[in-house]
Amino acid sequence: MPPITLTKQIEDIVLGNSISNLHRSSNLSQKIDSSYKKHPKKWNNAICYGHANQAFRKDSKLPSKQKEAIGKIVDAGYGDKYSKLMGIKNHQQKHFNPNNIQESGFVSFINNRQSRNDGVFHTGYIQRDGNQVHLYHANANDLDIALIGKDALKTAGPLATYTLSDPTKADSLNLWLAKNDYSFTHTPNSQLTRNL
Repeated sequence: MPPITLTKQIEDIVLGNSISNLHRSSNLSQKIDSSYKKHPKKWNNAICYGHANQAFRKDSKLPSKQKEAIGKIVDAGYGDKYSKLMGIKNHQQKHFNPNNIQESGFVSFINNRQSRNDGVFHTGYIQRDGNQVHLYHANANDLDIALIGKDALKTAGPLATYTLSDPTKADSLNLWLAKNDYSFTHTPNSQLTRNL
């Protein structure tokens, strides 16, 4: 069998062709994989924020009515309601430190050279699992290339996943942010209800 290239691995994830090489260090990965196997059409939304929303729904302990209200705003895409919900204007950071992530939540990546939609161009989900911090996301190949290094691409369902508490991954993320003049906003799940 020929070796699988990074491009092929990313293509398989984007197209939903691969559910192998799962990141098994968290229960969320198992929930995503199970949901993807049972309901693949639910995951066919190839938009990054839709995938992040699915991860949020699998992970969050918020009441279902709150999850539904949050999910509707996220699935509607970038705009004023999304920016308000995520606190985009007030909480942008240029340096990622996994020790600052005390709770799971959305991560919105911002292009500081763009003003449309407050510069938001990509959304993922960060899970805090004990001492580990994991990123779940889809459809940002340049981010995957920055984070993968020499490792095999790890997936949960159609999502790429990275352990950002690994100093090498955190350093790679910070290099990607700085090189591209990007910043990010991490919005903990408990903050989402206050921002509704």
